Amino acid sequence: MMKNFLIVVIVLVLASIAIYKNQSHGSKASEGKESYSNTVPVTEKAEIGFRAPTFTLDGLDGKKYSVKNLNQPLIINFWASWCGPCRAEAPEMTKLYTQYKDKIEVYGVNLTSQDDLNDVKAFVSAFNMKFPILLDKTDAVSKQYLVQAIPTTYFVNSKGLIVDKIVGLVAPNELRAKFKNLAEKQ
Repeated sequence: MMKNFLIVVIVLVLASIAIYKNQSHGSKASEGKESYSNTVPVTEKAEIGFRAPTFTLDGLDGKKYSVKNLNQPLIINFWASWCGPCRAEAPEMTKLYTQYKDKIEVYGVNLTSQDDLNDVKAFVSAFNMKFPILLDKTDAVSKQYLVQAIPTTYFVNSKGLIVDKIVGLVAPNELRAKFKNLAEKQ
């Protein structure tokens, strides 16, 4: 009888420990992903599933541009005029901006601290880029977005969440598919 009682107590203790560990593990998994609701994290982080880090930069046109309180999807493309893959990507990026400009905003963030402003202007002119060109003069935004290679492109939905990311050059049809997907899932 005492043996059965001891077994029941041990089982209950082990079950309690398992339940406690499971509950504390679940709360740790959600740390850093506080949310307004169950689906919209408020933590800013340059990763898919998180809110796009906010920033404000001067544009080549003299205006200020911000990533904050978006009304429509946004594509943030980090590039430099001396970058061969950026040069290869520019015609398709320009074409897609023209096609989707009513549904998607595009910010071309130039790594200005590593570029020459005259070369930036020549690049923009050569590829007839009509979307805002933002000047990251101190690399603050490229560091914030953990840019290690260019081009790097983030796809942000209208709720401000990063839903996709490309590092490096991709085939034009893949870039078109990502634009289309973002526009359709506003």
